[in-house]
Amino acid sequence: MKILVTGGRGFLGKSLVPIVCKKFGEENVFVPSSAELDLLDREAVEKYMKENQFDTVIHMAARMSGIGELMRYPQKYLEENLEINYNTVKGALNSGVKKFVTLGSSCGYNNDTPLPMREEYFWHLKPENTYGLCKLVMLEHLMSQKQMQWVYLVPGNLYGPYDHFGDEHAHLIPATVTKFLNAKETGAKSINVWGDGSQIRDFILVSDAAKIIADSIDNERFYGKPVNISANSGVSVKTIVETIREILGLEHIEIEWDITKPTGIMKKILANDVMVSIIGENYLTPIKEGLTKTINWYLNSI
Repeated sequence: MKILVTGGRGFLGKSLVPIVCKKFGEENVFVPSSAELDLLDREAVEKYMKENQFDTVIHMAARMSGIGELMRYPQKYLEENLEINYNTVKGALNSGVKKFVTLGSSCGYNNDTPLPMREEYFWHLKPENTYGLCKLVMLEHLMSQKQMQWVYLVPGNLYGPYDHFGDEHAHLIPATVTKFLNAKETGAKSINVWGDGSQIRDFILVSDAAKIIADSIDNERFYGKPVNISANSGVSVKTIVETIREILGLEHIEIEWDITKPTGIMKKILANDVMVSIIGENYLTPIKEGLTKTINWYLNSI
């Protein structure tokens, strides 16, 4: 089996690729960089896939960012993600790929979707943002064809080692860790966090998601339908921020909540009954344990 992994050098890819290599053989797994394979270039994508005759594509590449960036540049994220996803699916179809494994996004659900959000509510009103819309268009593309088996997994909020720390695209957890460490270094008495802390999110450790993705490749029970990957429970932003502070031992640093900044949907929890019916009882890492692993990895990396 020859496997192409797009986005394999990114946050999730760094946890997934070693598992896939161990399972299928390192010599069978291709992980091109964006310089080696530009997914915005349709002809280049099709040429690369035809030359290598892949059996399976694991598509994780995307243009993604935090809520602030997504709201500032919606057109950019719409256009580039539509192109990336279309080119990858079309290239796979035209080159005889037999199996296509990819990720959707919880942003594909509408803000008013009943909780916990179930897979059948996709296309139920407008998605949360343009990134989520692009993921739904890709789902429709996969559903409209009959040439490839496909897996479409929808993770909760991913966090963990190899996330983007300390840049403008950082998500909540790495951004908060960096803010506390910067405050410690500079002697600041407080950090600023967007919102009031009441927002609820469904978090999943990246290594847990990676294992499920790898297992889905040859598990037919995942084929042909969207499947949420989630804990089916929410954690407040306030709890996340305070737990990070506790793990770092920086309880003396205050948290200033900025309610003038955008926070996205107030509560998002994904139903996981389909996932559990396939892989058994939920075995995901508890949030405090996962945060501790994440913080320890980052402290060791710097």
